[in-house]
Amino acid sequence: MKNFRNNMLMILVIAQLLLVCFYAQPAPPPTQSINIYPLQSLSFGKFCLGNSGKNGGTITVGWDGSRSSTGDVVLLNGSPSSSPAIFEIEHCEEQDVLIEYKPTTILSGSNGGNVTLKIGPTEKGESGTIFHIDENSISIPQIRVGGTLIIGPNSTNPGGTYAVDFDITFNKQ
Repeated sequence: MKNFRNNMLMILVIAQLLLVCFYAQPAPPPTQSINIYPLQSLSFGKFCLGNSGKNGGTITVGWDGSRSSTGDVVLLNGSPSSSPAIFEIEHCEEQDVLIEYKPTTILSGSNGGNVTLKIGPTEKGESGTIFHIDENSISIPQIRVGGTLIIGPNSTNPGGTYAVDFDITFNKQ
């Protein structure tokens, strides 16, 4: 009987040690996420092709809001005005963030035709850039994104509205 009691006592002690080891494991750290909110779309404003639209050209809106053109593209004033895309980043902790996007995408026109959009750079750099968010930041960080439209001649790109959605990914590191 004494031997059985010692064995039972030993089994209980081992079971208690296992419970202590199981409960003593530290909890995994809470998952921190970032939330991204689009505040403003990338817009190239009003423009037209001069020189009868024979050659096409480019129009660029920088992440800082600057606007320029090359070739036959003539910049016009008025509405809609040009603007960079703006994304707001809501974060929970100090962290590094990787920004990624496809470098080009195709816009389809309301009257036919296609225009190429070269996305970027952002104020933090090109796709593949890692930037740091400081947890002591007083304001919610924003990322501005510019782009360049590559416009062909009127014969392949008639006037109209050209629009596309593009994906931009923010991954915490």
